[in-house]
Amino acid sequence: MKLLISVLVVLIAAVLVALYTQDDVGYVLISYRDWTVETSFVFLVGALIIGFGVTHYAIRLLDGTWHLPRYLGGWRRKRRIRKAEASLSQGLTALAAGRWAEAENALIKHVKFAENPQVNYLAAARAAQGMGDLSKRDYYLRMAYKANPGNELAVRMTQAELQRDQGQLQQAMTTLSNLRIANPKHVAVLKMMMELALEMKDWERLLDISTDLEQLRVTTVERANELRRDAYQALFSRYAERDDVEAMRRLWQKMPKAQRRRDDVVFEYARFMIALGADGDFELEGILADAIRRSWNDSLVYLYGLLDCGDVTLQIGRAQGWLRHQPNNAVLLLTLGRLCIRDKRWQDARRYLEESLRVRPLPEAYRELGTLLEHLNEQGAAIEYYRQALTLLPGGGQGSLPPPSKSSTPAKEGSSALPAAPGMVMLPAESV
Repeated sequence: MKLLISVLVVLIAAVLVALYTQDDVGYVLISYRDWTVETSFVFLVGALIIGFGVTHYAIRLLDGTWHLPRYLGGWRRKRRIRKAEASLSQGLTALAAGRWAEAENALIKHVKFAENPQVNYLAAARAAQGMGDLSKRDYYLRMAYKANPGNELAVRMTQAELQRDQGQLQQAMTTLSNLRIANPKHVAVLKMMMELALEMKDWERLLDISTDLEQLRVTTVERANELRRDAYQALFSRYAERDDVEAMRRLWQKMPKAQRRRDDVVFEYARFMIALGADGDFELEGILADAIRRSWNDSLVYLYGLLDCGDVTLQIGRAQGWLRHQPNNAVLLLTLGRLCIRDKRWQDARRYLEESLRVRPLPEAYRELGTLLEHLNEQGAAIEYYRQALTLLPGGGQGSLPPPSKSSTPAKEGSSALPAAPGMVMLPAESV
């Protein structure tokens, strides 16, 4: 097109010059040594223009011929890149549709010509896992890393995700842990670690990353606190199953103050410690007393009555002090009845238990009172209280005590007592 335009311009210029000079074509004489050239001015100008044009295009033709191999190579590269892009698009489409074999073939077919082969290899690794070929999956992941070692994060994140999907949870956590060392503040890494820790019930790991989860806004402050609470409660349960009182006590001491002030966490710690027989534990008595003083909680008061810290007089004194502010609290009266039984104050115990039943018919109050009257040789009355207790046991739907707090896991439907720790007897026959 450019050549055609150039020819037209030259022809038009030639016509204009011819029209302008038709009356006087001019005369040019060039002499050099023995050579003499005579011609018209118009002819000389035309010859110069034509010569310039021929020379220009001759040079361009020679240059094009000289660089022809390079031009052909560039054209081939562009053609291969277009093919690689088409194969990538085809492979990703097949991958999304779950056609694993087709996806793998398309992704790998022109991978050596791809502008970013790492993308092809990562997608091929997903296709290989879809076909269940884990060795090929790992091979493609290695090739993805070799294709771009500077972008290791993308490879390792994909590897962790695939390992998790395959059920290789421990391997996935190891991959993420190594990533976290190199990228301690990476939000996506922390989020996947959180999800994986919850799935694995890896509570120690969850506690380890909980502060970063909160600070980097991977989750809300409220959610981070809930995760800590769930982790501590699960660890309490684990240590209780192992009868490891010392491990549970060490965990409590390492907990942040904010967690130790939560009623639901205090409840879980206290109930498991009591279940493990933490008698004579003045520290636990103080923990429960402080929690009750901060915020009244029937569930903690209930546990206080089950605790034998070794100084029942101290416990009775505390509970009587609470009674001045909670005179009609059935749970507190039950607790006082139990403490008085432990201190062999039979009549005080009877009075507190009867008052508890007057306020609210709790099955455990009936049971405790029946046990006390049996000890006092009032067999008929004891049997009647036992019978009343049975009518309020699970299924009756009456007299249930509240869970430790709104954020705690609710008791099972139909339960008439607080949730119990493993091995904990919620209706004990106190020794009288």
